[in-house]
Amino acid sequence: MSLQPPVAAVNILDRETLPCALCGGERFVVVLSGARDWIGARPGEFTLARCEGCGLIATRPRPTRAALALYYEGAYSGSGDAGLAEHELGVKGPGRLVNGYRLHVIDQLRKLGENDTLLDVGCSYGGLMWLARKRAGCATVGVDLDEGALNAAHKHPRASYHHGVLTELGLEAGRFNLITFMECLEHDLSPVETLREAKRLLAEGGVIAIEVPCWEGLWRPIFGRFWLPLLMPQHLHHFSPASLRACVEAAGLEVIDQRAMFFPAEATLSLGQALGAALGLPAPGAAQSAAQRVLGGVIGLVLALFWLFVELPAQLLMWLLNRTGHMMLIARAPQASPR
Repeated sequence: MSLQPPVAAVNILDRETLPCALCGGERFVVVLSGARDWIGARPGEFTLARCEGCGLIATRPRPTRAALALYYEGAYSGSGDAGLAEHELGVKGPGRLVNGYRLHVIDQLRKLGENDTLLDVGCSYGGLMWLARKRAGCATVGVDLDEGALNAAHKHPRASYHHGVLTELGLEAGRFNLITFMECLEHDLSPVETLREAKRLLAEGGVIAIEVPCWEGLWRPIFGRFWLPLLMPQHLHHFSPASLRACVEAAGLEVIDQRAMFFPAEATLSLGQALGAALGLPAPGAAQSAAQRVLGGVIGLVLALFWLFVELPAQLLMWLLNRTGHMMLIARAPQASPR
């Protein structure tokens, strides 16, 4: 994902403060400070604040759109390594398992068929689209701001891609039977406006599936600013189950299902991020000394043991309690009352 190409005069530290994207409120309470771009190691600290009016948490102040583009450089681009592309495409590795799990959850409420059309917003390399075509034979359309990822995306006669912002593309109304926002809406500058546009695009009987990090997940207060799903500053909005539902309903949609998702790597990756910061290790992908590589190997072993003996059983319990760090909400246009 990327925003507009950066301009030389843009300062990465440029910030803006806007009213709440949900209720328009202008009174906020700080809930977390000192968050940083731990993955890209770009400058700046960030504060999260909760709207006193509706409870939606957002980054305040947030980078301007032009400054945000600098934080995205190289982070999501299709110019990345081929292994990442294969993962995102679902050709091999965890990407295929994750997308299969997502489609399984959605299928319980709205099963895709070969005459349906899927719109994946924030499609990246098109991995979810690829698997949906393979399983259901449906037509697929992807939207993303990262032109590099779209250029690398899997090409198919029943796949098309659009580069841009959903609200600015003018896609055909009532065309799509399933619209997905997988780990996308938290990046959105105006999530309620985007969901209103998704409602306009939804076919009769269609559904919208949204997956986002969950602020009320039990790992979040443990890891604080090192909690990986914060992904600062690219994640602009930080949803609780209640605030996500409120955004969906403000867009004129009806919630039909909301649940925790089981992704057992959240704590391990957060711990790795915290240890890396504490020990002064370079950002992922940066050059390392021999000593740093050895230390990284030791940390990797510790993380593997932590994942097996701590996170896996704990995450299963959190999933059963509906308190994991990711959630999915499925909505539809309101149904007419029978006469």
